[in-house]
Amino acid sequence: QITLILATHDIDKAVRHFDRIMLLKCKILAFGTPDQVMQPDILKAAYGGTIHVFQQGTESLIVADDNCCGD
Repeated sequence: QITLILATHDIDKAVRHFDRIMLLKCKILAFGTPDQVMQPDILKAAYGGTIHVFQQGTESLIVADDNCCGD
């Protein structure tokens, strides 16, 4: 068994390549499988603003508006 810790902002890669994800924003917001962590309410807590989750079969597309991070 191998453990790898990687920090990334690429949600798509994290969901596709890792069996456990930790979502942080000054503290741990969620830790678990991609299906457990990538929930609209958890993503809104992490990114603020408007998060849209589009489902097509077993695939999800997550879109954040341009102002989601307060930049």
